[in-house]
Amino acid sequence: MPVHKLRFIAAWLVGWFYYLLLAMGFSYQGGLEIPFQLVIGMGTSFCFLMAAFWIGLLLNISFLRRRWYRDEYTAMALIIVAFGLLFFGEALGLSAIFEDPELLFSYRVLHPYAAIAGMFAAVFGTLHYPRINPDYSSATGR
Repeated sequence: MPVHKLRFIAAWLVGWFYYLLLAMGFSYQGGLEIPFQLVIGMGTSFCFLMAAFWIGLLLNISFLRRRWYRDEYTAMALIIVAFGLLFFGEALGLSAIFEDPELLFSYRVLHPYAAIAGMFAAVFGTLHYPRINPDYSSATGR
């Protein structure tokens, strides 16, 4: 399978997994919600994948391309920050308070803007992860 197809699949799966983790944190109404969240997560991840693809076309600008594809640390840091935001964003103060009018209960969750930014960062970093080109010259003796 070509590398670009694997990257699309990997980025879509990362976005889907990120969405499912977000959905578990935002709401859980019981077992009936799980199949719907799986399907909604697939569609949401596809939308973020397409946005990351189109915005990633900016990486065709030469100075951005050189900086991004110089090493894999930039993309890896972006993915780590995205998942760190998911798991620790609420503790860092990036939260919002929502109220359930039926139960008269308020709860604190990760702020929606932080969740959207984190999901986009995870998908973008995975989709545009730099290729690792190993140097085979020392192994062949050239």
